[in-house]
Amino acid sequence: MGGSEPMSVMRQVTLIRHAQAHRALEDQSDFSRTLDAHGLAEIQLMAVHLRDQGLAPFHLLHSSAQRTSQTAQVLALTLGLTAGQVSAHEELYLADAQTLLHALQRTPDAIHHVALVGHNPGLSVLASRLDAQTDRDELPTAGVCALQFSLANWSELAFRQGRCVLSLTPASLSVQS
Repeated sequence: MGGSEPMSVMRQVTLIRHAQAHRALEDQSDFSRTLDAHGLAEIQLMAVHLRDQGLAPFHLLHSSAQRTSQTAQVLALTLGLTAGQVSAHEELYLADAQTLLHALQRTPDAIHHVALVGHNPGLSVLASRLDAQTDRDELPTAGVCALQFSLANWSELAFRQGRCVLSLTPASLSVQS
């Protein structure tokens, strides 16, 4: 049957809000805020759970802000990702949902699971808009929302196409422990 369309495959996007950070000092920019001790513990808890559940992405995108870079570093180390599987992007810093969607649409098609570490409000708005079923609550620090999509190519990723398969917060894991 000649020129057939590419087959759809199951693809997963895991959205992760950066962990809790120190408040900016008087002479410090928001961009350079670092994780505090609570934030480091939060993201370590989340990363171990993702690892133990076999939910490591093949690629991890993150904002180049200090707090998202630190969050991504903890995730990468715990999930066994190589440096080539992790990439920082300045345009993801405080990005809106549309900008985040465009970044995900540029994912190479050979990758079936990509994670994105970002900031609110854009990340929570993206999670809500990607989900076909419901509007989502705002992601707390270190919160995770994983959505699955049946797509031939990442460029087809659009709002209201996803199915939420995982929604986690550090508080929900602490209660399970």
